[in-house]
Amino acid sequence: MPREEGQPGRSDQRLPGRQTMIAEAGVMDHWKAGFEAELRAMAIANGDAASAQLPDLLRRLSRHQAGLGGNPVLSLYRRWRIRRLGQAVAEARWHAEQGRLARLGGLDPRP
Repeated sequence: MPREEGQPGRSDQRLPGRQTMIAEAGVMDHWKAGFEAELRAMAIANGDAASAQLPDLLRRLSRHQAGLGGNPVLSLYRRWRIRRLGQAVAEARWHAEQGRLARLGGLDPRP
């Protein structure tokens, strides 16, 4: 049966082959490299921001620790605040370290 004009035949159909898969792998590698570069840039920016906040966090933490005595009603708040500031300091140090590692080219997964 003859083929009509505009009707695709077997030779017109594109079958996925080795070349198509290789080309798609190249595109995926390119996208992956761009994504990793974006993650690295974000880690560096987070590290810079955390490094900038660290001195202020440490100052506030030491100030709250110095005023631990005094009014017993405020002591519960101060203990909670010291705990939260201590966590924030640890988080900022971790982000600063991740930013430093990203600048050097490697990233560590969060424990």
